[in-house]
Parts: sequence; C-alpha cells; structure tokens
Amino acid sequence: MDSGIVQGRDLCSGCSDYGKDYMSQKNKERIAEVFLLLCVIGICAIGVVRGQRTNDSRKAPQVIRCTPSAASVGTVLDLEGYRLGVPNSDKTRVHFVQGGADYLATLSGGEGENVNDKQGEIEHLDVNVPGGLISGLCQITVEVDGQQSAPITIEIIQWKPPEITAISPLQVQPGDEVSFEGSGFHITDDFVLIDAQGRKRQFEPAHAARYSDQTLPTDLPEGEAILYIVNRENPSDPPSRSFKLQVSSGPIPLEIWPSELMSVAPGQWLDLVVTSLKPLEGAERAEVAFQQYGQIIISPIVDHANPRVQVPSRLKPGDVILLTRTWRDNKASSWSRPEKYQLTKQPVAPSVQVIKIGSLDKPTHIYLIEGPDRPQRFEMKPGEVMILQGTFPVASVDQLQVMLEHFGSTLTLKPIALASPGMMKIVLPDDLQSGDWQISVIRPDDGVSAKLPIAMHIE
Repeated sequence: MDSGIVQGRDLCSGCSDYGKDYMSQKNKERIAEVFLLLCVIGICAIGVVRGQRTNDSRKAPQVIRCTPSAASVGTVLDLEGYRLGVPNSDKTRVHFVQGGADYLATLSGGEGENVNDKQGEIEHLDVNVPGGLISGLCQITVEVDGQQSAPITIEIIQWKPPEITAISPLQVQPGDEVSFEGSGFHITDDFVLIDAQGRKRQFEPAHAARYSDQTLPTDLPEGEAILYIVNRENPSDPPSRSFKLQVSSGPIPLEIWPSELMSVAPGQWLDLVVTSLKPLEGAERAEVAFQQYGQIIISPIVDHANPRVQVPSRLKPGDVILLTRTWRDNKASSWSRPEKYQLTKQPVAPSVQVIKIGSLDKPTHIYLIEGPDRPQRFEMKPGEVMILQGTFPVASVDQLQVMLEHFGSTLTLKPIALASPGMMKIVLPDDLQSGDWQISVIRPDDGVSAKLPIAMHIE
C-alpha cells in the first residue's frame, strides 16, 4: 500500500646409491634411512621456523597509509593499516623518529571496518603529530603489544589549512551540530562563523583525523552564515575554504545519506539514514518526496525517533530522486537537496547484522559481517531470549517470521517488536531440542527470506 585459501622437492633423491662400491646392501639401506630421516627433520625444522616468522609477521602491526602525508605539529593524522590495536588501543604506541630522537604521540581515537577479521581488517588510528619535530622527513612506527610495524615516512611542514571536502548539514537551526569532513585538521584549529548580521564568532571544535565538529550557538540569527577554519596560534595564516550555511529558527529538512540507505523495492519500507534527527524535534510531520519520470509522490515519515517511510508501490525499479521536508506550526520547510536512490526490481530480504544474547543490560554481541573470524555457531539454552538487529523493510517486525530448522524439524516463531524497528525479540521454546539449528527470517507475504550465516547451538 502506498504511503503518501611447501611444496618441497626430494632433497634425499639418490641417497640409496651413496658409497655403493664400499658397503653392503644393508648398510646402504641404513644410511639411506638416516639420510632420509635427517632430510625430514631438516625440512620440518625449516617449516617451523618459517611458520614462526610468518606468525610473527602476521601479528605485527602494519601501516599502509598516512593521511595527510605532509603535516605540521598538531595535525591529527589518519594512520590506516592492519592490527593497529583498534578499538582497544591501551597497548598501542606510535613513535615519530627524527634525527635519532623518538617522540611518542598522543592517540585520539580509531575505528575498524570488519570486526570478524582480526588480522586482515583495515583499521584507522587517529594520531596527533607531537611537538618537538622540525621541518623535514620523519618516520612513524606503530607498536602494539611489543610488536612494531615497519616505518612509514611523512614530511613535517609548516601549518597549512585543512583540506575540507564537505560540510553537513547545510541547512541548520540554532544549536545544531555541524561537521567538516576532510583531512589535515589540527588540534589548534578554530571554527570561525560570521552570522547573517555580520557578527564574527570563533570556537574551538572537537577534532578528529577525518572530520571536525562544532555545535552552533543557540542565538544565531536567521539567514546565511559563513563558516571556515583558522589557525588559533597564528591567525595570520591563510584560512580554509569557507562554506555557507542557511540558518533558520523554523522547520528545516532532513539531510539524507543516500550511500547508507538499504536498496528496497517499491512497496517496501525504507529506514532513513540522516545527518541529524534534530529537524524532527517538535515537527508536526515530515515527508519524503519520491520523484521519478516526471511524477512526484509524497509519503509521510513515521516514527520520528527512528525515521522510516514506505516506498510508493506505484514507483518503478531503478533511479528515483529523494527529497525531504518537515512541518512546524503549519509551516513547511524548504525541500532538501535532491539525492539519487536506487529501487530494486524484486523485494529485498530482511538483513540481520547482529545477534544479542545474554544480559539485557550488558549483552554479548555476535556480529554476522563476513570474515575469517566470524563464529560458526553461538550457544543458547531452551527458553532463553535473543535479539536480532538489522534492517527489516516491513512496517513492523511482527509481520515477519523466524524459522528454526534442525535435521528435518522446523519451528516457526513470531518475533516481538521492540521500540526500535531495527530490532526483534525472539523467545526460544522451553522444549527446544539440543543440537545445531539454522535460523531464517521470512517475510510471509512473498516468501522472501534471509538465512543467518551461523548456527545456533542448543545445549
């Protein structure tokens, strides 16, 4: 319904012919056996040593990239690589070596991209370039649990403005948070804001390697504001490029992140990923306009705490343009900037990314993202509760079914909807048979289903 993955050669080949003019056949065979034994021992020993070296190398951190590659003291660097100690970086040390001196850096955060690949996961480590360095080349090494990476070389330069690639959101209300995206941010950077009345204000934002955030004043006047970054320690240095903000005390549209949206088919429900939920605070209603082939269909956004919308069934698979607006005091905001979105031809299956088990206060998280360290099964007991978290393109998760399969036995369970539409509660039967069970989430209307990649083991 519409809504609006050794080989070795024979090292002892010909050993049985050794000294054939001097020894009996028995001695020949004995010597051959000894040689063969020594060969085997030698090959095994080499294999052990090589294996140890391989394992040591695998465990050592590896830095593959530093952004930016030329930076001044105080720059927040993005070190990208493997086994950098993220997210628990208590045992991580980053060394800057220049002219025989070793400077220890301050870490300011980090993140990983695949929790199920502890060795091959790309990690990002935010590192502040330490004081005491001078202009010229400098080597950086990362040390984790006593294992040290090979050095990577960067250049220490004088301060230069960060490279800003984007700012979001572009339409704001007083008190909103804005974020500059890019690289080369410094711990001495300040935001400068010139409001619509020409008043200049300077703020110290929160800095990271790839973005810098600032909460705007609550008394900003309406109209166009200018925002840019300067060097607090030397204001005469050239500033960054500037960006324009539209400030409004009235309703403003939601800013969608189209790259983060799950592609769904016409008629399915779409969870909206937005820059900020603040435009929905106090909003009487909010809407998404779907624009395709010259027609525009407007559908209401439901659940302002977890915004979602039903894609009109009259739309066709393929490209569609999304725009949003909100209403307050019977006044509509302007429409957001248009964003391109792709509709699928066939209905998409529910997607489960995380299983939560154990205590509700401190649950154990089982991540289903593909990787070599993903578990093959998880343990449960009859009568216990688990929560499946993911993206479910239906109006409510109680419209779905959870099917358990075990050696020909099949059980169908009805999930319980929770406050978040991206979570469902499953209560296991008290008499559930022991063994491994396969879990599938099914949409009964069309039979579209998703089978979880790991099994549930009942003790």
